[in-house]
Amino acid sequence: MQDAEMVLETPKGHVANVNNSTSKIFVTYRRASRKMPCNSLVVTDICVILTNKGESPPHAFCVINKNLNKGMLGSDVFLCYKKSMNRANLVSFKPAILYKYPMVDYNSFVFPNSVAMFCLPMGATIECWPKVACKPKPVFSTFVLTVADAAQKIYGSAITFYEEVQMEPDTSNCKSSQEIMDTVENNKNSGTNVFYNLNLIIFDFFYR
Repeated sequence: MQDAEMVLETPKGHVANVNNSTSKIFVTYRRASRKMPCNSLVVTDICVILTNKGESPPHAFCVINKNLNKGMLGSDVFLCYKKSMNRANLVSFKPAILYKYPMVDYNSFVFPNSVAMFCLPMGATIECWPKVACKPKPVFSTFVLTVADAAQKIYGSAITFYEEVQMEPDTSNCKSSQEIMDTVENNKNSGTNVFYNLNLIIFDFFYR
């Protein structure tokens, strides 16, 4: 692959051969494209284990089930990798309910304010993405909440999506608002756009 790179040396300058025999095997890798959505899964860590010595993949690592040792002697060498979300530079805030309809709770149903944290467990975020990056697709999910000592079930459908920050001129002379506007403008000038995540929920509920 033309865009692949080879790991030839270890951090201490040794040959990064992962094979114990006379033939050499090196690890190659490809960097994530700047056009990838900023919530894509990418390989963020790798390690080598020797299964004949009782070693096993670390937590959250996957093992490539192919012995890298081509010789008759030596250890059983396997490569493990870990995938994580390709997160951009971001700031997280505690999520909150911005709007709801109807605006007044029913007598038989009090709107659960904990839903915000339930639907955005990683928090409400403001993220800086490269301008060439693809916008992530909306994510749809369903869930069931039980309240009132499990006597009431709430069925929810939620969709999470991103919108670009559009800062309007602030006439309140608020220092924090001006700082946010300056930060957004500086990021746009440096080749990135600023987005924030939102969640839209539809509820249905009934009693036993």
